[in-house]
Amino acid sequence: MNPDVASSIRAKIATGRLPLPANPPGKMWVGPGNVRPCDGCDQPITDAEMEYETDLPTGQTIRFHRPCFEAWQTEGAGACSFRGMPVCAYCGKPIEPTESKVTVEGEVYHGICWERTSRRR
Repeated sequence: MNPDVASSIRAKIATGRLPLPANPPGKMWVGPGNVRPCDGCDQPITDAEMEYETDLPTGQTIRFHRPCFEAWQTEGAGACSFRGMPVCAYCGKPIEPTESKVTVEGEVYHGICWERTSRRR
């Protein structure tokens, strides 16, 4: 893995510009790129490259080159275990100890995310 890609993705996760990967992962599609930018490295994903696309529970779709996707998975797992915080099942961000949280059927949510989720049902 390119250390620059890993570093960039780590920084994006730390600043909230890129969510932590869901565990377990949600739906994912892989196919030829169509020149949209990669959410990991910000470079276009050309039709000669494979695009890894996943939908987040928030409705956001994120796209990666394969190495960027792998770095996101690796860096995201490291961020979760390093910080030791639960990760919201709705938004994929860590739940800080000072934030309200709700646990339902083994899934943990920020209080505000649970309110958004429960309105959808």
